[in-house]
Amino acid sequence: LESSRRLRQSKRLLRQLAGQLEALFGSVGEGIAALAKVVDPGHSVTAVLNPLDVVGFGTCLGERLFLSSEESAVLFGALDSSQFQGSDDGLVPLARAQRVLEELAGETEEEGADPLGSAFAGLFDATSPLEIVSLRYCGIGRLELQEISGALGSPTPHLKALNLWGNRICDRGAALLAGAFETNFGLQFLGLGRNLVTHVGLAALCKPLGVTVISDKHEGDRLIKTMKEQLKNREKMLKAPPPPKKDASGRERYAPEMYVATCEDCKHPETNQPYWLYTRNLALKTLVLEHNPITDAAAVRRLLPYGCGDLVLRNTPCASSLRRPEDKASPQAEATVGDEEPEPPPPFR
Repeated sequence: LESSRRLRQSKRLLRQLAGQLEALFGSVGEGIAALAKVVDPGHSVTAVLNPLDVVGFGTCLGERLFLSSEESAVLFGALDSSQFQGSDDGLVPLARAQRVLEELAGETEEEGADPLGSAFAGLFDATSPLEIVSLRYCGIGRLELQEISGALGSPTPHLKALNLWGNRICDRGAALLAGAFETNFGLQFLGLGRNLVTHVGLAALCKPLGVTVISDKHEGDRLIKTMKEQLKNREKMLKAPPPPKKDASGRERYAPEMYVATCEDCKHPETNQPYWLYTRNLALKTLVLEHNPITDAAAVRRLLPYGCGDLVLRNTPCASSLRRPEDKASPQAEATVGDEEPEPPPPFR
């Protein structure tokens, strides 16, 4: 039983490593090639064959993936074990690591309910009294986010701030979190600093937020009809609202108001063409993505005109581009792009 548990945990960690390489470099193979350049910049093709000890392996992961020596040592131990074709001799070539990671990345048997994810999700279920949650450096990745995002979308009744700084959240994980914003209208702060989100994940996160322009008449009319029905239901519920919940000291707990999206029909002033402004989640006021590998400044600019809050992009590769005069954000949304901010104390970033 214990051996089975260790194998499952090792697979989880190695799958996370494969996901990190894919998120940052496009594939496991490209990621291993980047690690090989750390080993021997002038001979990276043959460097993948050189056996690395735990220190050399940790140096590679530290420089390219910002992993601590402790995290790297755990991954090294798994790759060096006989469970993953290792010889327990304290040496791991990058070529063998690539083979193991690619095999694990192709497996899908753990895509269902995840026990660790379920444990985290318990913090956000319908019975949770929590208003502020910080899960810094908890190794949370896509597998755990399947359960966490499901709970957030329920939605949790009192949560207004969630900090996930320093985890292993990639673009696919960001897309899972975005799904929660379709129904969660209470969360005001989401901190995703020092993760693995690119401009693709940022676009996914912003899709259910703020204002969306719709040009299809059928879709616009359908949304307007749906909004009218939801407003009627809201008015009925507000006639007999539940009593506010209080904590042990008598303070009223945070509880978001019942929210209904809006859809406004408009016409272009020059072409007279009709379009619809679909305003969805306006509850999230601050989205923090500093220290993430977001490189595409143009993609960020495309998101700003219809934004509704603060987007913090300090210490991202695109920050310097966004500071140029031609890259100024619109008045409706602000992107914070400074580079001087030090790493913060908990719970917020």
